[in-house]
Amino acid sequence: MLLAALFTTSCEEMMSKMDNPVSSYLTVSESDVVLNLDTVYQIKVETINSDNPVTYKSSDKTIATVDANGLVTPVGNKEGDIEITVAVAASAYYQAGEQKVKIAVKQPLTFEALEDGQIYLGFYNDITLEKPIVITTNRKAKKEYTSSATITVKKGDKLQFESANDHTGDYFFNGSYYTNRYVNIMPQSKCAVYGNVMSMITPDGNYHTNKTITQPYALQYLLRGYSTWTGTGYDYKTVAHDKYKLVLPATTLADYCYYYMLSNTGITEAPELPAKKMANYCYGYMFSNCRNMTKAPQLSSLQLANYCYYNMFSGCTSLKAAPALPATKLANSCYWGMFQNCSSLTETPELKAESLPYACYEYMFRYCYKLSKVTCLAKEMTNTYALYRWLQGAGTDQSVTSRTLVRNTENNNWFNSDSYLINAWAIPTGWTISPAID
Repeated sequence: MLLAALFTTSCEEMMSKMDNPVSSYLTVSESDVVLNLDTVYQIKVETINSDNPVTYKSSDKTIATVDANGLVTPVGNKEGDIEITVAVAASAYYQAGEQKVKIAVKQPLTFEALEDGQIYLGFYNDITLEKPIVITTNRKAKKEYTSSATITVKKGDKLQFESANDHTGDYFFNGSYYTNRYVNIMPQSKCAVYGNVMSMITPDGNYHTNKTITQPYALQYLLRGYSTWTGTGYDYKTVAHDKYKLVLPATTLADYCYYYMLSNTGITEAPELPAKKMANYCYGYMFSNCRNMTKAPQLSSLQLANYCYYNMFSGCTSLKAAPALPATKLANSCYWGMFQNCSSLTETPELKAESLPYACYEYMFRYCYKLSKVTCLAKEMTNTYALYRWLQGAGTDQSVTSRTLVRNTENNNWFNSDSYLINAWAIPTGWTISPAID
């Protein structure tokens, strides 16, 4: 009878008589995970605790969320490091259990093929990098490149670009002259670009937290595009992705670091540029001839450098509004040609600086045919060419019925002239000076 009683006693009845509940033995399959923005990750859990459900909690829901089944999903385009806490509560029979899953959410520079075709990876002017460029196709096949190559792609292919170098471009004196040397990724068929460009210049691989560009010319020409004339417009091969963004997170820049980097691409909205302090030529020609661009980035820098915005948006013929330019202390040629040939530009920022150094506004709004108003608060000119041809051809479109320069009330030196004078407060004939000068 005693044996029968033992065999009929349930497991719960036996465990209820235990002084100490047993461990839940909670385990996870991986404790460190790298997750791309365009993927999800399923946490796999094992536990013997059947009394309570396993729960999941994200340390930062703005980066990634986790559902009741342990499926981790990145949110938007935000990179970062988070922890998922996996837990099961204590019960009468089991101890509580908890594990942490560290997840690095990051997206390397990525091209998604929108049609069958090719991507050309160019190593120009004999540039040699210490480490190869690593391309991962569809998160499976990895291949290293140390010289130029043409890569065949199928529609839907995703190619991720990474390198352990701290630059992909430099400047070299070959004994006779200086030349730019650089790596360039140029699709020959239509591809959407997104991800973090710092994946190309972060030796330790932590590009999702890297905010510093250490080398001059670091990313120059990297994404400079290729386009063909269709008879009615330009067909760009590098375009923006419809969901994921191109990210340029650096807050510390170096000379020429983004020189020509996105020139001649089909992007419609410029990526955010969070740097507060400029470097020489850092944004030179950066978006030149991006004829489909309709939205410029916010430019909040108060510390400018020589030629820092040199021809930055030149040839962006769809751009209608210029970003704010809050700096009050300028540098030589800082805005040289910045909006030159922006033929649709109708709005300009208030030019706050009171003192104008060498060539600071030279060619700035040249051939902005639809421009009708400029506010310039300058009172003194400390060097030549500050306003040289800055409004040449501006406001000449037949749709423009009035053209007005709003001046600092303390500066009575302005006058109208169609001659291109140096050291002169000149604006073209047909422009009204306001307030009027007696």
